[in-house]
Amino acid sequence: MKDIDPERLAQLTVAGGSIRNIALSGAFLAAEEGDRLQMRHMLAAARTEYQKLDRSLTPSEVAGWV
Repeated sequence: MKDIDPERLAQLTVAGGSIRNIALSGAFLAAEEGDRLQMRHMLAAARTEYQKLDRSLTPSEVAGWV
């Protein structure tokens, strides 16, 4: 899956501010690569944000992302 899937992103169980951070971080990761935003960027950003929150992503939150 290459395109952004809002339904899959909605599976995250974090507050709105964290979701904003994930979206921005994912966009920056894609820009650094010179690539369009993809779910793999969002996954990397989500992992980083969850680490900041001292939490782990669950398999159900990221099922089918990449």
